[in-house]
Amino acid sequence: MSRIGCKDSKPRKKRTGPGPNTGKKASAESLVKARAGKLRAGNRKCTRCKVVFYKERGVLKGLCLRCREHCSRCDVLLTEENRWTPSKGSKAYQCKPCFKRRYVIKGVKGLSERDFRLNKAFGITVDEYEEILKRQNGTCWICEKPPKEGGNRLAVDHLHSKGEKKRNPREKRGRVRGLLCWGCNAAIGKFKDDITKLRRAAEYLEVWPAQQVLNKEK
Repeated sequence: MSRIGCKDSKPRKKRTGPGPNTGKKASAESLVKARAGKLRAGNRKCTRCKVVFYKERGVLKGLCLRCREHCSRCDVLLTEENRWTPSKGSKAYQCKPCFKRRYVIKGVKGLSERDFRLNKAFGITVDEYEEILKRQNGTCWICEKPPKEGGNRLAVDHLHSKGEKKRNPREKRGRVRGLLCWGCNAAIGKFKDDITKLRRAAEYLEVWPAQQVLNKEK
């Protein structure tokens, strides 16, 4: 028998907890429960080899015992001598030779991590970065302030375009415009590289349109 129109029927309670349909962010308590669920013992699927294994209590990494004892690239057995250890002291699952081969660009060996990241993102090297910085007298091009000692370096400002992450590093070189501090780089990004808006902003600081009304002679 249908309950539609029945006086005894009660409306369903609305869902109040965090979830995809509520639009609310997960609370700290729910995040703690989710993390505790990962720390529980039970059968899990290895994130690397996809083999089901029994994960012990308190282990957060979703790797089976074999994947934790072998290199993730060459599959060699890891020991205290050949295991690469990060600066923070946490365990890594790569051997030292494989870690050194990470920073190789078209067969060029001996590159630093900074060289690798600059080439991957902008198609330039550390020497070219320093040459651009020297041409700008070691300061930001807009505010003419040098970077703070011990702080972040000047950001590489470049023209954004679709699919830029998949392009050849040689094509990325042609989009580099200069070096800016993080504040000036963010300001240009807020204006979306629109020259007309930037000129209007400069005119706004010179004209002060509100004062033309407030100081109007009666």
